[in-house]
Amino acid sequence: MSGLYPHTTGLYFLNTRLEASPVMENRRTLVEHFADQGYATFGAGKFHHKDEAKYFQEYGGGMGGFGPLPAKKLSYPNGLKLWDRGPFPGDESQMPDTKFADGVIDRLQQTSLSMQSRARLGGS
Repeated sequence: MSGLYPHTTGLYFLNTRLEASPVMENRRTLVEHFADQGYATFGAGKFHHKDEAKYFQEYGGGMGGFGPLPAKKLSYPNGLKLWDRGPFPGDESQMPDTKFADGVIDRLQQTSLSMQSRARLGGS
């Protein structure tokens, strides 16, 4: 979330911290910029593969990373398990992207209810 391409930052891989790039040394992420402007920042899932929580005022966790994965690869016998393809799992609710989306919906509903309560009480 730097707004910069990997060929500009030199960060190409899944396990590199933003601070590893000299280009990022004096730059803020988009999330940090919004927080500096007074916005509440909430995050969950994979932001930049390391130290995600430090970028957000509230961080909900990794939501399971790349899993769940089948015990045996479904296709492509060589290579990383996360590059396997096939219909797994049978229940979409187990997938990290679904957990993330459900978490966002819950958090937005909480924020909306909180704002409605403050409005009824005359708060800001």
